[in-house]
Amino acid sequence: MSGRGSVVSRPVGLNCGWPARTACADSFAPDRSLTLIPRPAPGLAFEGWGGACARTPVGPCIITVGGGVSYVAAAFRHLPRSSVPPLHPGPQTVTVLTKPWVKVRTLPPGIHCPRKCSAEFPFGSLVRLAAGNAEWCADCRGEGPFCLVFLDRAVTVRANLHFSAKTEASVSGCCGVNVTVSGHGVVTGGSIRCSWEEGTRLGCEGDVPSGHKVTFRAHPARNFRFAGWGGGFCRGRKPCRLTVFAPLSVEAAFGRR
Repeated sequence: MSGRGSVVSRPVGLNCGWPARTACADSFAPDRSLTLIPRPAPGLAFEGWGGACARTPVGPCIITVGGGVSYVAAAFRHLPRSSVPPLHPGPQTVTVLTKPWVKVRTLPPGIHCPRKCSAEFPFGSLVRLAAGNAEWCADCRGEGPFCLVFLDRAVTVRANLHFSAKTEASVSGCCGVNVTVSGHGVVTGGSIRCSWEEGTRLGCEGDVPSGHKVTFRAHPARNFRFAGWGGGFCRGRKPCRLTVFAPLSVEAAFGRR
């Protein structure tokens, strides 16, 4: 376990990490399906998995217990204060963004896209979204017939279908967008919100469905000004609107007044 956070299991058995700050182990019957759920401490975000869950998208990890020992690692990182979401323990909203012909269902029931693509679920719920052979973006990432989200906040999920080669129509997947900020300011665009604290250290990444437009806007901190865009895709100082067809990087520079 790296950083302040915990990992719990369903069925119940594991409850490891902060504040105990210890590694955890438990025994489960062979061939048992186990769901591991990351829970970052206040002011932190879940960074990703390692070990047996290394190929799992950011979010809950499902593993099948074998006859030996399975090792799983989880990492959490600090969020800049400006981007820490407030904690609201009431009902949380799940919103699905997709094409009109894509069918998305949830378990527990609530979403039945395209007819109903948004619903509220109790705080702390584990919601499974299913959409056939899909690529998932935004708050649920990866490929496959379903994805899982743990509701400690409102989430937005994008679902894009993969079609076979025999199908004339095609829907592309998601493209990674990276934003780097220098100086004191914030850049927003789509689901991305990058502050200078995060941008100078790690950059900010998000997923944008291929072919979609995203507009990046620069917001200087007090006593700072926006100096301009970099990275080769955005120029000048006006809001930058891009149509995303491939992974790209955007740089933003802020200077003192």
